[in-house]
Amino acid sequence: MFDQGSTWCGLGCGKCYQITPTGGFIEGQGKAPTTASSQLVLVTNLCPSQYNWQWCSSPNQYGYTAHFYLMDQNMDGIVTALGWDNPEVYYQEIDCQEAQLENWEQCECYH
Repeated sequence: MFDQGSTWCGLGCGKCYQITPTGGFIEGQGKAPTTASSQLVLVTNLCPSQYNWQWCSSPNQYGYTAHFYLMDQNMDGIVTALGWDNPEVYYQEIDCQEAQLENWEQCECYH
């Protein structure tokens, strides 16, 4: 998902992923999720490494190869409703569904 350049757009931008919490989290950096339901996400930009270097590198400070930076300002309260606070997740690239592709204009990076 990350590339070696310093641009805002990573190689994963515009791709869709299914993410599912494992139940794990880093102590002091989040908490256990209250639901383990899978979510489909569209990557809209690169994780902001300038201000979040410990999470946004590959592998990151905690040994993870990816970090999904989900923000409620873009997801209309979905993250809060899920009870997710920086959970560890399994992730798998999937084909984007029609509804996700309709949101492409929200992607901050274009291929």
